[in-house]
Amino acid sequence: MEMPIYIAIALVGLFLSGFIIMLSMRKIIKIIINSIIGIIVLFLYNVALSGLTGIYIGINIVTVLVVAILGVPGFFLLLVLNLIL
Repeated sequence: MEMPIYIAIALVGLFLSGFIIMLSMRKIIKIIINSIIGIIVLFLYNVALSGLTGIYIGINIVTVLVVAILGVPGFFLLLVLNLIL
């Protein structure tokens, strides 16, 4: 009689761990997609507008992650930091 309780507990634990993994995968996929968009935005800015503004933003892991995590405000943060520094 104890075996079905253990099986039920194991199934609930398996379900919860799968849910946590899928939740994490969604966040990881979102960051990857935002990183790709960030690379494209940084590249387009450097090609189209850096000659006009005189501000060049290098494309590296830090700048891509700032734009990926913060989005448009992160891009403007990089612009302001380049002006200040």
